[in-house]
Amino acid sequence: MTQERSFRAYLAWLSICIIWGTTYLAIRVGVKNLPPILFAGLRWIIAGPILYLFLRWRGYELPKKSDLTHLAIVAIALLGVGNGLVAFGEQFVPSGLTAILITTEPFWIVCLETFLPHGKKINIKVA
Repeated sequence: MTQERSFRAYLAWLSICIIWGTTYLAIRVGVKNLPPILFAGLRWIIAGPILYLFLRWRGYELPKKSDLTHLAIVAIALLGVGNGLVAFGEQFVPSGLTAILITTEPFWIVCLETFLPHGKKINIKVA
């Protein structure tokens, strides 16, 4: 890896740490003043048009109509259920603990996958 690519990779990692890490603090502050689901919804209503404009500026096309049902299911699951429950839970759990719990999610997904009929079993390569 070249030095420039290495620098860019570290810069991307640092950006994720700051942006993603402060998300839980922002949720904690937000749910003190607004109901949790309303706060979570407002965040995504603001973020959606910004992301849409950015992607259109970059030349991306809109999804096909045939994809909208699948996208709606994913959106409801991730934003409505996942993010909504995080916002609800942060009324009672500190933001730092919430961030730590959320970062362990990939571990739990891998563990749960081992119980699926055709799921990969945990081994040295997976863990």
